[in-house]
Amino acid sequence: MLLQALRLVASSSNVQISVMPNFVNIPEEIALIYNDAYLTLTQLQNQNLIPKEALEILKKIDELFEKMSKDPSLWTLDILENDKNWRLSRDLDKSVLKSLHERYDKPNLDFIHWV
Repeated sequence: MLLQALRLVASSSNVQISVMPNFVNIPEEIALIYNDAYLTLTQLQNQNLIPKEALEILKKIDELFEKMSKDPSLWTLDILENDKNWRLSRDLDKSVLKSLHERYDKPNLDFIHWV
């Protein structure tokens, strides 16, 4: 789940839009999927499955999304494509994937049951 959430956040806006159902607020859903995965970090950390470098970057991403959540204007498709905060989240996520020795791939969100 964490790997797919990372791939989602690291994706270009075109990919992010293509893998999400059109009835959701896509920017918000990206952050929510990341947050759900972020909540699993304690377990992964306890099992020594996440290097310290990756944890630090993951925390930065979480803090970035938290800061962004205070500004409703950042949660539109236009902003998703062009905003510096969204570009930063993609760059940070790519760094996490690299630190985990994982390659970027199109995210697979089959684990999510959309309602």
